[in-house]
Amino acid sequence: MGCMHSWVWGETYPDFMDALMPMACLPVQIAGRNRMWRKMVMDGIRKDPEWKGGEYTTQPLNGLGSRRFIDYCGSAPVRMQKTYPTRDDADKYLDDFFARPVTIDANDFLYQVNASRNYDPSPGLEKSRRR
Repeated sequence: MGCMHSWVWGETYPDFMDALMPMACLPVQIAGRNRMWRKMVMDGIRKDPEWKGGEYTTQPLNGLGSRRFIDYCGSAPVRMQKTYPTRDDADKYLDDFFARPVTIDANDFLYQVNASRNYDPSPGLEKSRRR
């Protein structure tokens, strides 16, 4: 979510920097693929029976499986191809990846993803100044 931070900084502190360089987002409302993955993650947690409306006693691991999706989708394709160039390498990576324990709290993760679901920097872009 660092890309969105560049828009926030540009709006909040327009004279603080010489330039903004967001590299993986557009200055528009959260929509398209970005909105979709957020909704999938939030729905996955909320629909897990173990989530219990946020009053769980153990982490709702099925819902938190979406966290792994985010980790994977945020990876760099070229680096992954170079690091895991064969099918066997890729399969071993996935086996190891899914064997790792989930270490994030469901409510914390839900809050993080939900916090920016309606973000739209476009109304404040005029505050940013070019030099």
